[in-house]
Amino acid sequence: MKKANNKILIIGPFAEFGGRELMSVFIADCLSKDHSVDICSTGNMSKKAVINKNFKQGTVFSLKKNLFKKNFIFRFFAYLSYFKNNLKKEPYFYLNNKINKSLGSNRKYIKELDLILKKYQLVFINAQFSSNYVDYILKTTKTLQIPTIFRTTGTINPNDYFQSLENVDMFIHHSISNSNKIKKNNFEVIDQASFIEKKLITIKPKNKIKNFLFLGRLVKEKGIDDLIKFFIKYPKDDIKLNIVGDGPLKKELLAKYSNQDKIFFLNFLAQEELHVEYQKNDCLIIASHYESGPLVGVEAMASGNIIISTKVGAMEERLKETKNNFWFDINNYSSFEKCMNIVLNLNSNEIKIISESLKEKYIKSHKLELIQKLYKETVRKVLNK
Repeated sequence: MKKANNKILIIGPFAEFGGRELMSVFIADCLSKDHSVDICSTGNMSKKAVINKNFKQGTVFSLKKNLFKKNFIFRFFAYLSYFKNNLKKEPYFYLNNKINKSLGSNRKYIKELDLILKKYQLVFINAQFSSNYVDYILKTTKTLQIPTIFRTTGTINPNDYFQSLENVDMFIHHSISNSNKIKKNNFEVIDQASFIEKKLITIKPKNKIKNFLFLGRLVKEKGIDDLIKFFIKYPKDDIKLNIVGDGPLKKELLAKYSNQDKIFFLNFLAQEELHVEYQKNDCLIIASHYESGPLVGVEAMASGNIIISTKVGAMEERLKETKNNFWFDINNYSSFEKCMNIVLNLNSNEIKIISESLKEKYIKSHKLELIQKLYKETVRKVLNK
């Protein structure tokens, strides 16, 4: 079938790895069946980043790297910073150093954005309201009369709302609760799906809860430090918490907790390998202070793993109509202890019932085929408007 003659740009502060990056690849792959799709990062994204590795249907590029290639002076001073930092990361990551800023690199970013945006018939923003360049992108697309879709990531703070957001043709939210925070009628609720659902759905229910899994970036907002403290404090020795992930807190956490008997730090795993951890572990713990998803929540649902979670992001809406009802407050150890006591005393039949209810809800509301269809329909609706 011939592709529609529409060029779509997916743009946001994409980095190395995360739910936003994985969903951008998913959305781009989905829309590429009918349109020409490119992905632009307004952040630091290396060659090894998940988007670069996994999206092959269109062009992946970086606003910063574009400017790095075009401007010799900026490139020269970026290399100086690169060598000063012992060749860590990639040279263009250092483009926005103090000297380049004084030479007007920020103005050049804006000019480069203008050149990029003019090429597309639809701009799909995948970001937070507070992300860099969002305000300018929306003002420019309004001037150029380019329709825009804004997929919100992170928890929406109504105080972050700004005037240019009135220019958005369609918002996409993970949950009704997120959409309620800005009171706009032009929205669709499209939650996440697991890209490895076929492998996860085949996982059988466990007989007992013993091995717990934390899976995500090791950053403060994920609540990982507090979760480890809670786990150490919990008075049971024959359980363990397996931590899979990477991030700025990893060195600090290893230094503080690597000698703890119940805490195990595992290597970062690629998306296609994660089903192994859901198979080996019995219960996923989501300890985040704030989220929009998270993606691991729907993965655990597909696998049928019990979920202990803070009331964060889309989790409450996801777990409606399931038998999984284990909530705790990351600021309150007693709530965590109460959840653990209940979960550890579940028998094999109770685990099976909860596990089956999670898989049923995933198949009903989150399957890849369904989520792909929703994205296609939403884009079609905006383009036809």
